[in-house]
Amino acid sequence: MRWIVVMLLICSAIAGGILWRVVPATRETPAPGLNDTGVRASAPPGSFDAADGLETARDMPAESPPNATDAPVVAPPEAPRSDTASPGANMSMVQPIHWAGAPASGMRPETDAKRAELASELARLEKASMENPADLAGLSRLATLQMKMGLWSSAIEPLTTLAAAKPDDAEVRFNLAIATQACGRLSDARRCWDRVLELSPQNLDAFAYRGEVLLDLREYAAAEADLRTVVAQRPDDTAAQLNLALALKHQSRAAEALAVVEALLSRAPRNVPALVRAASLALDLAAESGPPDRRLLETARQRIGELEAIAPASRETLELRERLGKASGG
Repeated sequence: MRWIVVMLLICSAIAGGILWRVVPATRETPAPGLNDTGVRASAPPGSFDAADGLETARDMPAESPPNATDAPVVAPPEAPRSDTASPGANMSMVQPIHWAGAPASGMRPETDAKRAELASELARLEKASMENPADLAGLSRLATLQMKMGLWSSAIEPLTTLAAAKPDDAEVRFNLAIATQACGRLSDARRCWDRVLELSPQNLDAFAYRGEVLLDLREYAAAEADLRTVVAQRPDDTAAQLNLALALKHQSRAAEALAVVEALLSRAPRNVPALVRAASLALDLAAESGPPDRRLLETARQRIGELEAIAPASRETLELRERLGKASGG
């Protein structure tokens, strides 16, 4: 069930390539493609200086963003919920981004008139919240609009106030988790998702998002547990399967990861991120075995051939073809 909206990618600021993490089956996703993979967008780093004591983006992983065949990928959350707006009302799907990319811009209104309308409504709600900070319905409307516009760091303050006033409201906590994750505040986001799952223990979207955060925090065993929970109940969830494969790989279980991706490709043979991942994993495994395992090289060759039919000139295709040539002694 759709709960939240997330970020519109600033396309020019994102490094090209195919990311690793992907959207749950319950979400509508674009058809797979090199720059439109339907992947869940994990949070870009934010700079919100909260007075609420929450940590900032300094607790993000210190390493530089992984390469395209070994990077977590993520998918857009859904429409924010509030006391005044139904889930998904007036929301549109947005492009995904990786947390290491530029901050999201949220919805990009189609016309100047629409932009002016949203800006005017935002100013009105901000003024009203300053004049009457105890108006929880007004704060809910403000946070909903801020999330709709991709103003994630701004949304944290009203959402934190709402969460304090409604400590058992799972939807408020869900939106707060999304906003903190969208600002790259991974430790905060993890605590928020923990609370969401305390209040709503069957919420598979929360498991999926927490799994993403755990991947970025490099807590791979915990991420695997969350993602297996999702896959067990949503077996067609492409996002969870690809993320599960990533968690397994980082636990030195590449053969299991490849099996997960191959099972996905049996159902979705043109899934570009899965083709990239399958070829990369097969080549990794082949390199581990003295003389390269011919069966694994053949798996890699098959998947690269399928990828070439879809995106022959992509960087990932060319890099994988080069790796295959070296592994084959060519």
